Amino acid sequence: PLLVRAVHQSTLTDALERAGSAVRRSRVSGDAAADDA
Repeated sequence: PLLVRAVHQSTLTDALERAGSAVRRSRVSGDAAADDA
């Protein structure tokens, strides 16, 4: 059970980090588009 929880937690963390970086990337490109406008 502990191993399953650890794997699940790491997967969840990876997903959150990936989502966070994606949001950051889209926000940066959005800011760049706003600057160009």
